[in-house]
This record gives sequence, structure tokens and C-alpha cells, in this order.
Amino acid sequence: MNKFVSESRDLTSVLGQASVRPVYAKRINRPETFADVLTMSLFATATTTQQSTTVDLTGDLEVPQGPDDSISEVAFSPVAEILSVASWDNKVRIYEIGQGGATGKAMYEHTGPVLSTHFSKDGSKLASGSADKTAKVFDLGSGQNQQVAAHDMPIKSVKFITVNGTEALATASWDKTLKYWDLRCMSIFFCVVNFSS
Repeated sequence: MNKFVSESRDLTSVLGQASVRPVYAKRINRPETFADVLTMSLFATATTTQQSTTVDLTGDLEVPQGPDDSISEVAFSPVAEILSVASWDNKVRIYEIGQGGATGKAMYEHTGPVLSTHFSKDGSKLASGSADKTAKVFDLGSGQNQQVAAHDMPIKSVKFITVNGTEALATASWDKTLKYWDLRCMSIFFCVVNFSS
């Protein structure tokens, strides 16, 4: 058993309380069980809980040619067995999931890590937002992608929405703005600026 202890520190100036008690974590390693669950409180003794994480992997599918870097988000099509994977390797990979396994269907790139991906309601389009400050829409029918949005900082989230009966794309960025884009003419509907407090 490994035990990690953080020192008690007087945080009166920060929290207005007398002190903080030590925090303990217990790590349990067993052949089929791994638990590293920590319940802690700033003002009470920490407790640990053991949970079984044994999982049956027989029904899982391995995707071919997976990302070369961390995955930031995945999305499933609402109308088909299609999976989108956004990754820090600057790529969006699209897989078709079938009885025989997963098959690579398409892939497109940004010039920076891809942070978000989302399918349109009808499943015909896929949006992605990137650290390169752009959002793109990929048309699954034509296999083409097009830049549809831009921000001053990386785009953290993209979502297809409906505004007054018209399909639009909402993009949220680290520049503290939320923008709504009209996909018919690739122009901005409106922008909510500066979410800072």
C-alpha cells in the first residue's frame, strides 16, 4: 500500500479557518482490480473507498489507425453508427462501426490540436473546433471540409443548433466569446462577448 500525505498548512489567511487536516490516498493494486479512489475534505479526515474496475472487453472494438496523440473528444452520429474522434495530433478521424469492427471512413486536419467535435442533428455534417482558432464543418456526403468560423483564441467547443428554424453552429472560445454562425452564408448571427466576472 502506498500512502501519500499532504502536509497540514495553516490557511487562516486564505480560508478564514484554523487549519487543514492531512489528506490521505490509498492505492490498491490487484491482478483484476485497481482502485485509487479518494474522498477528501478540507476540514475532515480523508477516507478511501475500494471499487472494482473489472470490465468485460470481449464486445469492445479497436479502431484502426488511431490518433498519434491524446484524444480530446469523441462524438457519435445521431442517425448512424459513425464515430468522430478529435485529437491533439491536429486531426479529426471518422470511423464507421459495424458488426465486423470499426473501419476508417474519413479524416481531415486542422493546423492545431482539435479540441471539440459534434454531429449535426441529421448526421450529414460534422463540426470541429481547434486550438488553431478555427472551426470547420465536414460534409459526410461529399467528403469535403470547410472553415466556417474563427476566434481570437482557441475554440474549446462546437455545437450544431437551430436558430429561428435555421441550422447554425455555436462556437465557444478561450477568448471569452460565444458566437453563433449562419451556415448558409458562413457569417455570424450574433456574438456574446466577454464572459469574465
